Amino acid sequence: METDPFLHREEKHQLLADQPDDLPSVIPAPSRRRWIVLLVFMFLSVMNNLTQFSFSPLEEATRSYYNITLIELTMLALVYMISGFTTRFVAMWVIDNRGLGIGIVIAAILNLIGGWVRFYPGSDRKGYAWLLTGQCFCAISQSFIDIAGPKIAANWFPPKERATATALASGPIFMGVLIGYAGLPYLFNQGMTFSTYLLGEAVLMSMAAIFVFSFFRGSPAIPPSYSAAAPKVEFFAAVKSLAKNKNFIVMFFCLWNYSRNCTQSFGLDGRNRRTCWLYFGIFQLEFQVVFFNLNFKLYFST
Repeated sequence: METDPFLHREEKHQLLADQPDDLPSVIPAPSRRRWIVLLVFMFLSVMNNLTQFSFSPLEEATRSYYNITLIELTMLALVYMISGFTTRFVAMWVIDNRGLGIGIVIAAILNLIGGWVRFYPGSDRKGYAWLLTGQCFCAISQSFIDIAGPKIAANWFPPKERATATALASGPIFMGVLIGYAGLPYLFNQGMTFSTYLLGEAVLMSMAAIFVFSFFRGSPAIPPSYSAAAPKVEFFAAVKSLAKNKNFIVMFFCLWNYSRNCTQSFGLDGRNRRTCWLYFGIFQLEFQVVFFNLNFKLYFST
């Protein structure tokens, strides 16, 4: 394969590495639809991540409206953490083995059900149990959504655009936090009620689901690159391979440390976090050991 003589040496290497010896009959070409697919996914992701932070910025108002304890309020965000290390493995298997399109459709349906359950009967003053049930549906949906960004970039975008696509697909996570903490207190100060707020979110989730059903596809008819057309590795074989990859292990612990320091426990403030620890009979010893940029906190049972 001949390459442009003006390409940088690293770009040449990437281009050549992306092209296998046995070329497919179809010449790869990026689809114009890729940006629409990405925008639809971003909208779905924003609406889903907003649900996780729907009540943390409104602590006093939520507790007063539903007449619930601080622990019950914490559970509205804690279910996302529980889902994060349970249903996420199922979501990974579905996306890798059944396809990205099926995974995102499942996520849109779960998000849609959760949104409407949160509104009715969850918006009633005695509807806390239904509100928590709706949060559980949205939490399971998040397991599919939060891991789909790199897959969309790999399936729809050429190598030179994949970093940009991955960053854009991850951005809605922070947009949801920003809208929740900056926008919701302002809206409630303007007189918005819980019933109106939950109805508005349910309507926007319905729009996101319609967009997914209408425009989202797991992969284009023509792959954007030769690597996208290459045969996929079986799921459990890929997991086993990653477990033996030193670079992946180092990156995993670095990102784990970063995410631990950049997120709030249970999506609430420090006072609520300490209350939750004490509720479960645990106190936190504020002692950290810094070793190779890994911070370890020690917890002891009372």
